[in-house]
Amino acid sequence: IDTFQKRIEELVTQNGVSLKALARKLDDLNASVHNEFVTKEALQTVVEDLNHFKKLVAEELKKTRNASVPLDKMSKAKILKEARRYYDKKYYTKAIEYYKYLLSHNYKPARSSYMLGEIYYYRGDYANAIAYFKESAKRYSKGSWMPTLLLHTAVAMQKTGDKANARKFFQALILKYPSSKEAKTAKKYLK
Repeated sequence: IDTFQKRIEELVTQNGVSLKALARKLDDLNASVHNEFVTKEALQTVVEDLNHFKKLVAEELKKTRNASVPLDKMSKAKILKEARRYYDKKYYTKAIEYYKYLLSHNYKPARSSYMLGEIYYYRGDYANAIAYFKESAKRYSKGSWMPTLLLHTAVAMQKTGDKANARKFFQALILKYPSSKEAKTAKKYLK
């Protein structure tokens, strides 16, 4: 200890700092640490409060799930409306559940197929998107969504490497819906 004390005194005199100034700096640093950092006990209290909050939220979610009306108890029109609401919010998993339910009950199958195609398209699952687009077009080829369906089918085909068929779809879109915004987009893809 004496050796260390002598060494500290040597360093202090070499650097021109007094022990009192050094002690003040250490006190200031110590006060700063106590002011800026949380004690272990305070941190434990925060963690316990957070865990309690998470438990309450989980219980509320469970109640909400249990309180939701099963699809069999809802009208098909209401399910379609809810499916679209989920789609618009990008809650695709829930939207898929609702649209597949509608398909299984043959309610608006062309629209439901189209919407499922859109969901899979935006998820980057182009093979499923193409399959649902094909089903939609087969069921009702005059839907208002056909320009978008053709464009997204062509893009999906291009993304999967089927460039020849993608080109055909782009061209078909331009021929069938020449004044649509989708046709303008298709022209850009063809360039």
